[in-house]
Amino acid sequence: MPITLGCPSCGKRFRARDESAGKRVKCPYCAEPVPVPTGDEQEQAQHDQAQQQAQQQRSPLDDDDGIGTVPTRQNPHPGGPTVASPTDWGADSPPPRPSPFPPVQNAPPGPAPVFPPVRAPSSPGFDPFPKLPPAAAPASAAASRSRESMTRLGGAAGRPLGTGVGSGPIGASSMGPAEPLAIPGWKKARRGMFWVLLGLFMLALPAFVGFAKAACVKGGVALPRGPGGDWVTIAGYVNTTDPNSVMLSKEELVNLAGYGVPVVLGGLFLSLGRLACGGVPRSSGAKGMFVLSGLATPFAVAALLAAAGCDKLAMREEYPYFRYAFLVLAAAAEFWFLAGLVSAGATLKRPQAARAVGLLGLVVAVAAAAATIGWMVYEKRFQPRPVTDAVRMYEQAALMVGWLLVLAAYWRAVRSTRGAISEYLETVEV
Repeated sequence: MPITLGCPSCGKRFRARDESAGKRVKCPYCAEPVPVPTGDEQEQAQHDQAQQQAQQQRSPLDDDDGIGTVPTRQNPHPGGPTVASPTDWGADSPPPRPSPFPPVQNAPPGPAPVFPPVRAPSSPGFDPFPKLPPAAAPASAAASRSRESMTRLGGAAGRPLGTGVGSGPIGASSMGPAEPLAIPGWKKARRGMFWVLLGLFMLALPAFVGFAKAACVKGGVALPRGPGGDWVTIAGYVNTTDPNSVMLSKEELVNLAGYGVPVVLGGLFLSLGRLACGGVPRSSGAKGMFVLSGLATPFAVAALLAAAGCDKLAMREEYPYFRYAFLVLAAAAEFWFLAGLVSAGATLKRPQAARAVGLLGLVVAVAAAAATIGWMVYEKRFQPRPVTDAVRMYEQAALMVGWLLVLAAYWRAVRSTRGAISEYLETVEV
């Protein structure tokens, strides 16, 4: 059962999970650490609160401090005759009249006043106008500064991060804090980024295929060659004697298994993950970009497969169209997804996510320049002649390292945003 507690800094109440008992969690309103009481401490606090309420509900007549009682009549003339009272002949004494004043409550003792030392006018260093030491800043000032630092740019103070309906980057929501509406969307985005990371892992596998083949050739291991009918045969379509059948050699089947299968699976995981990331709250500004990226990714993968098929079937007129379609769709999908990562990180106030995306852009730019201009310069001026098996292995190693560096930077960008979402969900503790 969730534990309800109040923040001593901002005075607002929120709930924490049972497993957080005895620990410290951050207040979702001012981000100050708040200790979560255990079961015994919570029962003791409820007991003390009940006693305090009962003490406040007591009547002034129940107190024994003398207030509310009728003072005893004193004889104004001690030496004179004694005035008779009703109790002298057996009558009951009248009930005490209630006091019109509330019971006196002693104020808690405060700090002792500090006075400057008194000096004689003739003493050295005499100051006719002494100054008192500056008073300490109230505890609420630090809390107010903390709440101000956690407020969105242009937003209302006290609003937690990443909240949902109507609470955009600028302006305040009339509904107030909306963690229950925002948390399911952030959880969907976190699950979607897991599938994106899995897709990046699948896309890293083809980087080892070319290097492994070159290493086998250099080591004297013969690669499979010859017709692929001994391995794969699909009646009417692949490696048969039908007129429209596609003939694949063993080397092409190895390339299909090493390059095609990981690319298809990676594209599928990227598409599912990016569509799932589209479940983020609309106020984050990343919802539409994630959805557009998830829709463009499967079309980009389909265009890549169509271009590969046209190249195999010698369809030279159709090949450029699919090739350019793949380049445009892939670039658009990556741009939308990276822009969504930056927007989500900014909404959660995690600048490291934006820095990770910026580093990815730098790595991609350097890799693109090295793969185009750098490779052209290498072939013309620095490539050894003749090209031996060892040279081909080193070239494949360089390509493998470059591709893995790009994927590592991509992985870091996605992982930073996913970590920011996890940190936000752990902070709210709902």
